[in-house]
Amino acid sequence: MYLSCCCNYVKRWYHFNGCRGCFYRFLSQMEGGEFHALEMLGTFALSIGAAVGMEFWARWAHKALWHASLWHMRESHHRAREGPFELNDVFAIINAVPAIALLSYGFFDNGLIPGLCFGAGLGITVFGMACMFVHDGLVHRRFLVGPIAGVAVLQRVAAAHQVQISIFTFIIIKR
Repeated sequence: MYLSCCCNYVKRWYHFNGCRGCFYRFLSQMEGGEFHALEMLGTFALSIGAAVGMEFWARWAHKALWHASLWHMRESHHRAREGPFELNDVFAIINAVPAIALLSYGFFDNGLIPGLCFGAGLGITVFGMACMFVHDGLVHRRFLVGPIAGVAVLQRVAAAHQVQISIFTFIIIKR
């Protein structure tokens, strides 16, 4: 119960501050009355591109790293969990480090390159949040996800992922 309350608080805080961060970044850019359309377009385009790119990174890393040389860490995700955290959560922290660095550089500096960095950091962050809520929340039920639990498409994604996990676990046990 404590973990689900804590996650809901973090979700609301992050959503509020993430939107506020974007608003203040662009507001500070327009203080002189100028509208930096190229920078804003680049930021939004790169945020979408980074989110899509993270899907490809996650697929590659899942196969080539997590289920290969880093299996000793990933294995905690495929076993019964004791407590709210598992060793596999380290991967989320590893992916958060470049996102935080890009967001910080992009937020505190002005110009096209910082704007692009802000967009890339935002895309990585949005992908991470989506993975956390859909995968950890909806599929593995590590915390309550609220109304998205009733979305039919996401229920089918969760069911398909459970089948994939059961097949993978069967293969690992047979080895």
